[in-house]
Amino acid sequence: MYLDSLQSITLHLDSSAFFSSAYLEYDLSENKLYFLNEQSNLIRVYNVSTGKQIETIQYAFTGPDGVGEVWGFHYHSQDSIFVFGKFKFTIYLTDSRGKVLNKYVLTGEDTPGYFPTPVVHGLQQLFFIDNKLYFTGNYARQRKEGKYILPLFQYDISSKKLSHIGIAPQKVHEGFWESIDKVFLDRMGANKLIISNYISDSIFVYDIHSGKTDKHLAKSKYFSEQDIKPFSSSAENRAKDYLERAKYHLGTPKYHAVLYDPVNKLIYRYVLYQHDYKKFLSGEPVKAGIMVFDEAFNKLGEFFLPSGYDFTMSFVGPKGLYMANKKAYQANDNYLRFDLFTFKPQENALH
Repeated sequence: MYLDSLQSITLHLDSSAFFSSAYLEYDLSENKLYFLNEQSNLIRVYNVSTGKQIETIQYAFTGPDGVGEVWGFHYHSQDSIFVFGKFKFTIYLTDSRGKVLNKYVLTGEDTPGYFPTPVVHGLQQLFFIDNKLYFTGNYARQRKEGKYILPLFQYDISSKKLSHIGIAPQKVHEGFWESIDKVFLDRMGANKLIISNYISDSIFVYDIHSGKTDKHLAKSKYFSEQDIKPFSSSAENRAKDYLERAKYHLGTPKYHAVLYDPVNKLIYRYVLYQHDYKKFLSGEPVKAGIMVFDEAFNKLGEFFLPSGYDFTMSFVGPKGLYMANKKAYQANDNYLRFDLFTFKPQENALH
């Protein structure tokens, strides 16, 4: 895999825009990138060909059209934008003026309180298919004796019914996980969803029409799910101390987001490798990597990501996988550049 810096997407930023985005969504048919500025509750819409901002969608925190703090969204059409409010357990249906048209409260038999706690944020995506919303969440407080909690949410906007679907890895019942231990989702073709759990060697593929879930091994060569331990063996013993939590997260390798690339017919899965807390404090960054698979889940390679890039701000665009270049932004904060990463079978490492 190599970095093709000549093939990049550059966004022109105004004085109120900055590097960080809590959520990105790319529309292949329109060649538009939707970019969330979390602090201002604003979605910026960019023409990818020109890099220029062509539209903004402002959301109110409070009031009749208040949605709280926007954490994620799905742009279905100009009059159908689904917005996830942070800590609201609610998805709001809005138009492009930020007006709330409907709202869907995400309550069910096991929600909130048990796994999964619903989250649409970062690379935890939201999809609208056949009048149903699909999304995932985090592992916090997932255990419930005698019940097998499933990892994927399906919300029918007609009946306003919330369902848990899919298959959870057995490992989820080994103990209590932390609130940032996540499940990730992407769409693969018209009728399939691919799911990556922080704690599983496998990627799960859910068929929307049949309701069947297939399991495919997608393991790192540097660790396995046996190396991923729960944060605590019981709810009562869950440490509150920040230092203990930080050491746990840095010292525990984990799988991360999964992305499907319809242009090159590839599947990408990010990984976070084990890191030493003292080295982290001294300034050594956490090492991340990416695994690449074909559509049959044959592993084509595993690569370390180069420094200076933020993989949490990545998306599959017109030619493949694009990732935010932090160093380029630090050199000139008038622009935000996303560089194209291209897979070559003969390459065996990123440097």
